[in-house]
Amino acid sequence: MTIQAQLSTFNFESNSIRTLAINNEPWFVAKDVCDAIGLTNSRISLIALDEDEKGVSLIYTPSGQQEVNIISESGMYTLILRCRDAVKKGSIPHRFRKWVTAEVLPTIRKTGKYESKTSVNDRTGLRNAVNMLVSRKGLIYSDAYHLIH
Repeated sequence: MTIQAQLSTFNFESNSIRTLAINNEPWFVAKDVCDAIGLTNSRISLIALDEDEKGVSLIYTPSGQQEVNIISESGMYTLILRCRDAVKKGSIPHRFRKWVTAEVLPTIRKTGKYESKTSVNDRTGLRNAVNMLVSRKGLIYSDAYHLIH
């Protein structure tokens, strides 16, 4: 499955987790989830998943369009359950599991998306990046914003 979709990015501690909705279901960039729970090779981790738990999506990056491996909610649970550290209280994989199941997924189910809280400083960087695209590339502000955010 190859999907081109709009990403939402949120942060867990020092990890950025990119997510997208496909048929109103949350999908996650596999590498981001693997990095968050300490799995060093996302490609190997994906081998164990069922075909309906993984796919490929085209995303836009600053260097252009890129194909990334994505995993479904079920696929993410499978990776977490196979991670031994996800049951060790206080470990990063355990905190990630708790965060996803207690905060992220309930919010996605209720609102259709998850948005991390941003500070004024977070928005300043975004605003500066959008303004730079508008001035250098001649883009319309809303188009530049959607490319970045």
